[in-house]
Amino acid sequence: MIPCVSFSVSKNYAIDFCVFYQIRKAEDGITFFDLNVNTDYYEADHNPKLNFSLIILNWTIFELTIYNKNHIN
Repeated sequence: MIPCVSFSVSKNYAIDFCVFYQIRKAEDGITFFDLNVNTDYYEADHNPKLNFSLIILNWTIFELTIYNKNHIN
């Protein structure tokens, strides 16, 4: 079970926040250190969105995503 909290911040936007979960086993490979700050404005479901995440030794320390809740017609 991934410890996550999701909540709506407005009519169109929501936030997902997850902490401390393993992304894969060491036998499958090792992510030593990965810090990501990404934004996506491409016209698609749940865009625009903004993502911050930090992974150390295959463990996600935190992941924060702010995204549009709507789907494209």
